[in-house]
Amino acid sequence: GGSDFAGGVSDGRLGVFAFRQAARGVSALRAWFCLDEGVVAVGADLRSVDQAPLRTTRDQRRADGPVTPLPGGGVHHAGVCWVPLQGPAPVHAVEDRAGDWSPVNRNLAGLPASARVFTAWLEHGPSPAAFAYACLPGFAPDEMPAWLARAPRLLRNDSTVQALAARDHT
Repeated sequence: GGSDFAGGVSDGRLGVFAFRQAARGVSALRAWFCLDEGVVAVGADLRSVDQAPLRTTRDQRRADGPVTPLPGGGVHHAGVCWVPLQGPAPVHAVEDRAGDWSPVNRNLAGLPASARVFTAWLEHGPSPAAFAYACLPGFAPDEMPAWLARAPRLLRNDSTVQALAARDHT
């Protein structure tokens, strides 16, 4: 990430990883809280040296079935619920994409690739605010009201502290 600060801790069941991103003119504080039911990702103090609008891509994969809207602006796709907890409203799209493999593997240069792709992201704009979202694999859309009732509580997410209170891990 272009910074000397990165680290993580775990008790063997729950964990957190955090780092200070400082690369290609973009800086941010990022952390991932790994809980029993999924991951809560948080970001704060996002900055771009040229004031360019910033975007956080949450998921990008081959489209696999329907995209179902969830309460509060989240979406369910391919067995994963994406739930916003703080910050900008999430955006998603399913579209046909084409390209070739050369940027990834020169041996495959010229080999065309195409697929229907699901992408979910956050548009932060030129003056980004802090954000947080949950990634919940294996959850169905109808399970979201119960999860939201016991969702982890974001205690703080700013340039000094990123803290989460997890309520239930059973």
